Formats: sequence, C-alpha cells, structure tokens
Amino acid sequence: MVYRFGYWGDRKAGVNNKKGRPGRKGTPPPITVAPSTVTWNPSDKSADITLSNGNLTMTNSGAGHDGVRATVGKSSGKYYYEVVMVSNIGFGREIIGIADSGHSLTTFVGAGAAGYSWQVSSTLKWNNSVSAAYGVEAGPSAGDVIGVLLDLGAGTLSYTIRGVSEGTAFSGLSGTFYPMHSNLSVSVTTVRFKSSQWTYTPPAGYLQWTV
Repeated sequence: MVYRFGYWGDRKAGVNNKKGRPGRKGTPPPITVAPSTVTWNPSDKSADITLSNGNLTMTNSGAGHDGVRATVGKSSGKYYYEVVMVSNIGFGREIIGIADSGHSLTTFVGAGAAGYSWQVSSTLKWNNSVSAAYGVEAGPSAGDVIGVLLDLGAGTLSYTIRGVSEGTAFSGLSGTFYPMHSNLSVSVTTVRFKSSQWTYTPPAGYLQWTV
C-alpha cells in the first residue's frame, strides 16, 4: 500500500476541508497501486494450467492444448519477450503467440480469428485455425529459448529460436494483444517478460513487456 504525501482531516486537525487540500496533520488515505510487473494471469487461464515461479512457469496437466494469457495487453509499440523450454518439449506441444482478450483458453492460441501463433516443433504458424509452414530451425529442446517480437507500428509478429531469426510470421496486425501460450500434455515452460531475465538481445527499438 502506498500513501500520498501530505495530511488529511479537518481544519482543527490540520486539514483544509473547503477545497480538500492537505493541511498540517491527520492520516492520509491509502491509494491502490497496480502491479509493476507482467506475468501469466492466474485469473485468465484454463483450469488444466498450473502456474508457479511467481506465475511465470506454466504446466499443463490436461490432454489438450490449453492456454494462459498475460496480465497486460498492448495496442501500440514494439515489444519482445522470451519463452524458455523446460521439460516435456516437442511433438507439437508448444504453441506460442499473441491473442486478444476474448480468445478461448481451452484451445490452442491461433484457433481464433484474433490469435496468432507458432507451433514450434511442427514448424507451423496458426491464425483462425488455419496453418501454414513457418520456421526452419530444428527443435525445440529443453533449455531452448523462443523469442517473440511484436511490432504494432508495422503490424508484424516475428520469432527467434536460440537467438536466430525465423523471419516475419504475420503482418497486417492491429488491435490490443496479450502474450498467450498453449501447452500440451504435462509440458513445462517459463516466460521472461523483463529484459533483465532475457538470454538474447532483440533488435534495436524492442522494449520489455511491462505494465
């Protein structure tokens, strides 16, 4: 909880009641401050997804491609974040991307019209349940890092794997998008939204995904 500087009460207690300005004495009213970091949203996930590690690590206990959305969306700017492959990786399990606030969490990201993703080990990209070939690097394996680059000025979504660019996956994007990730069958991954946690440095101009 954070308090404003100054004092509040009545004039005798040291407060100007007429205009509600700070006086000399009293107890300041509390104000609520929003969280300063972005994580996966524990209130915006499939029931089969378990979050840990400060809501940065996700595990899917179900049989389907269930998902989780981040706490903050963006409608302008250039942003980068990373997803680290932890365990039970491959075989089409990892689908990484962005979506609007209404995209279903009980299917894979990219199944909806406002969802865009990369199914890394299958080298497929998805939007509105339509796939196309994308990606040339082999993998992923446990320990690999997938980079996600969203440029809302240019309207593009691109990816890297192990620091190697896979090129532009989607163009013509506009709207408010949230990082979203779908895992399958006890797959475990960890997201890194803060630049201090990144393994790789994105191209110039890309910022960390913050509040």
